[in-house]
Amino acid sequence: MPDEYVWVVIAAYNEARVIERVIADVRHCGFSTVLVDDGSSDATAEVAERVGAVVVRHPVNLGQGAALQTGIEFALRKGADVIVTFDADGQHRATDIAGLVDALARHSVDYALGSRFLSAGPPISRRCGGAFSRRRRGSRASPAVSP
Repeated sequence: MPDEYVWVVIAAYNEARVIERVIADVRHCGFSTVLVDDGSSDATAEVAERVGAVVVRHPVNLGQGAALQTGIEFALRKGADVIVTFDADGQHRATDIAGLVDALARHSVDYALGSRFLSAGPPISRRCGGAFSRRRRGSRASPAVSP
């Protein structure tokens, strides 16, 4: 989607030991990244800044939902057309992001939800974890995904 601006939102709580690789992988794929440090007591925020993520901090732990909301609101203020939520624990593959963003455009849908727990059978556009959304008028979802 060359005409759309993609931001990856990562909610993190005490992920300093793995976040460097996660952010480096996402940034290597060419995506803008915001990490919401949800009140971590370790060096999560500092590590994330060092490897190029924009960091927004919650002074106390508010939970993953609040951290994702903060990150999504930040990305929208920065002009994101596509927002990808991505786990901080290293279990998602950054290389899968482009395929899912492409699937949004190909299927003319506004969002896709996936799970890393689905079987390996469906195509990548239906099995990767994370949520992908595209801002536009109205909303159209892809058909339900079954394993």
